Amino acid sequence: QSIREGALRAFENVLTGTNSYACMMSFNRVGCYAQNGCPATKTVARDEWGYLGFFQTDASVQYSKDYPTLLWSGTDLFTADATSKSSKTITTYITENNDGNLYQILRDAVKHAQYANLNSNVMNGMSKDAKIVELTPWWMTAEIGACIGLGVLTLGSLAMFVLTDLGVLKEKKKED
Repeated sequence: QSIREGALRAFENVLTGTNSYACMMSFNRVGCYAQNGCPATKTVARDEWGYLGFFQTDASVQYSKDYPTLLWSGTDLFTADATSKSSKTITTYITENNDGNLYQILRDAVKHAQYANLNSNVMNGMSKDAKIVELTPWWMTAEIGACIGLGVLTLGSLAMFVLTDLGVLKEKKKED
């Protein structure tokens, strides 16, 4: 209760009142490890405040054995996971334990990340009325022109080779 009234109060407006779509968490100890078991992400931020964005770790290398627990407690993305260890660990855990609940939580994590992408500047102001205009850069036009030009030269060279070869054959028949 004291955490809700003190430390979490500062985050409420940031997560709910500012169109925030992402929140990076740290591995600090706040009564429990912040990412690993505290109800702040799921119960408070999502259920009570209605936060729709995603929660991301600060560097997932240091707690790689806890990926399923972190996912269960509300983490959606794992930072610094170049080898995709989080994906492998979570997939193995779900498969070995036939854990449909964690599978649903994984689907929700993907939904949170996609929601954040679709509602951020990544979409560059896209709306249902937006028109997509395809632009061809100058270098692509030049490349296509060069390919066509080289193709014409290749066909011309092939034609000259064939005509020259036929001419040589006709001359040999005349000599015989």
